[in-house]
Amino acid sequence: MFFAYFSLLISLLLGIVFLFSSNNSVLMASAWLFFMGFLGFIISGHLYKVVPFLVWFERFSPLVGKKKVPMLVDMVPTKSANYQFVFTGFGIIICTLAFLLKEDVIFKIGASFLVVGAGFLTHSLLYMTSIKAQ
Repeated sequence: MFFAYFSLLISLLLGIVFLFSSNNSVLMASAWLFFMGFLGFIISGHLYKVVPFLVWFERFSPLVGKKKVPMLVDMVPTKSANYQFVFTGFGIIICTLAFLLKEDVIFKIGASFLVVGAGFLTHSLLYMTSIKAQ
């Protein structure tokens, strides 16, 4: 969430810079940070909150008091979530710099980081949805 709101702040600052400079690369970087940095991180952050709760509620709420049930925090793969945050964060930053510098190669490097981050997000979601009662 901190990264999302930081991206929103930088996006707004870049939007103000665009108003005075009329540089299209600044506008593209601002839009990229808003959509991918802010909205993307808000959505993925909420996935890490909502998915474990829904899975827990469906699979484990009937078992409360009858069997040992996992805590919500136990349902989130911490290492995978951390890797997802790092790779996606670096991908957003690198792609933003690529927009500002107008460099296609740098954008492809940042997009590669984003793909790896998406892989970790997918792994985390599959892990959270595959937890079964013991």
